[in-house]
Amino acid sequence: MEEGSSGKGSPETPVVLPAVPWLVDGNQFEPYLESCLAHIKNQDCPEATILPPFITEAYKEKIVLDRKSQMGFLNGKLNEIINYFQGTDASLLWIVDADNEVPPNALSKLLSWDADLASGISPGHGSPNHSTVMRWMPPPSPEMPWSTPYYKPLLMNEVLGKHLDGTMYAFATGHFCLLTKRRVYNWLRFQWSPEQKLGNEIVFWEHAQNLGLKCVIDGTVLCGHLPEHPLVDLQEKLGWSN
Repeated sequence: MEEGSSGKGSPETPVVLPAVPWLVDGNQFEPYLESCLAHIKNQDCPEATILPPFITEAYKEKIVLDRKSQMGFLNGKLNEIINYFQGTDASLLWIVDADNEVPPNALSKLLSWDADLASGISPGHGSPNHSTVMRWMPPPSPEMPWSTPYYKPLLMNEVLGKHLDGTMYAFATGHFCLLTKRRVYNWLRFQWSPEQKLGNEIVFWEHAQNLGLKCVIDGTVLCGHLPEHPLVDLQEKLGWSN
């Protein structure tokens, strides 16, 4: 892939657009939106110009947020964010989920990688010991066809304090703290079809790595995941300070 330009904004002072995908007013994550915006505002990142956060408008029709239908609705909001971003002068897009608590140095650390895709780490809504980072693994048994993608979730102790850059194996994670360069969207969008077996964020990372884009997961950027894992509690449980 040709290197190309990273897009608008000065290399000396990148312009970052934070964005929060929003589906339904009154949903389970609404109580955390104010916290999310406060964590974005609290970024210690003098090396970048940070624009006011963009929040997608809620769907006006009533929707049911079961796992499969939510993936489709969320997919539309992520691409709505991308379309808005492309109409701005920002050079980088920073997607932050409403139930996420990002540490004050998150943006600065992600910028330092100069990657096309860069993300922090977080546990899922379940155990604090299991991360949202997925590693592509060979099928676990000879009976499974090699054409079937198989991703294994990694434990927090496998990613905390480390970084993954795709030189060893394919990996993916959510869009809870995802920083991307403008040029990424010359080729990629989030995609979801009803028969799709992998989540849209996993497919997004997979396609980015297949295109030869620089993809990094920074295990020193530990993010909280509300309501189960507030950042302060998570740092104490894992013995980690950002």
